[in-house]
Amino acid sequence: MKLENQSDFYLLYKPNSWTSQDLCTFFKKKYKFQKVGHSGTLDPSAEGLMLIATNKYTKLFDYIDNTHKTYEFEALFGFESATNDTDSELVEIESINLESKLEELDKGISGLTGNIKQVPPIYSAVKVKGKRLYKYARQEKEVELPIRDVAVNNFKLISYEGNKAKFIATVSKGTYIRSLIVDLAKSIGTKAVASSINRIEIGNLSKKNSNVIKNIEQLERTNTPEPLDWRILFDIPIISVQDDVLIDIKNGNNIGLIVQSGCNYFSSFEYPEDIDAGIRVTKIGNSSVRYEVGLFKSNDDLASADGFFIHVYVDRVSNKPITLDYEFKKKLDTIYVDLNN
Repeated sequence: MKLENQSDFYLLYKPNSWTSQDLCTFFKKKYKFQKVGHSGTLDPSAEGLMLIATNKYTKLFDYIDNTHKTYEFEALFGFESATNDTDSELVEIESINLESKLEELDKGISGLTGNIKQVPPIYSAVKVKGKRLYKYARQEKEVELPIRDVAVNNFKLISYEGNKAKFIATVSKGTYIRSLIVDLAKSIGTKAVASSINRIEIGNLSKKNSNVIKNIEQLERTNTPEPLDWRILFDIPIISVQDDVLIDIKNGNNIGLIVQSGCNYFSSFEYPEDIDAGIRVTKIGNSSVRYEVGLFKSNDDLASADGFFIHVYVDRVSNKPITLDYEFKKKLDTIYVDLNN
């Protein structure tokens, strides 16, 4: 299959001065993908890792459990700006030496660790009444900024010198580092802006354990980008099937019910001995197959079973998942089908 028709995940390094959309558009045009999306926006002045999906895999972002991101960032205290970073005009508020503020800074970090409320910057992509906040800002229109629930963990001071300090923090999806810096400065009675932001981890992905595509603007189209193994992104159990069954699955044949009695992937749940783990495969079109996965009583029809099921739609050509569709009654666990056995 040609690269432009393949669905995959990639880990790219976004340079500062590029927008997140710039990176997606560049990647899409360079390799002629039909569709490219990302798992989370990075500020234009920020750099670091971005998880990119191509074509049908763009539908799978909602099923990636671990979307927490880790950042290393630097703050400049005693200054403020319209954008809460150094991309707009800096206004000096006061001369400050952090040496005398370390105890207050430590208390501020503690107060901003855990589940907190946060207001996003006016210059951000957050939508209010269907309109991006940065558009209100550029049009100089007043708008009420939303208050959002976010989580901040492992928030630590790395180093400091004068009015500059470096930090590291792991945050939930939707958290703005610029707002975190503003709130930290407020806790010690001053102002601050972000002078650099670097995303170093996305969930369990980092430069240390994953293939990262760097200097994308220097790559030739003949340099085929190396995708991520999609299974490392989904922290969910796997049910495997035998080779002869795989042949039928790949051909889209209706193979009925596959049972894995006493499947150890369900060992964390207590259920009666007559309950098995199973897969039912049904052809639903010329290019896709539906997998119904769940717990059910032996000899029972899956549709009437008491359990939690997932429909996994898989492309017959690439043998990769297209999308997942939740259904039925009681949520027990998220199960995946390993077509590669």
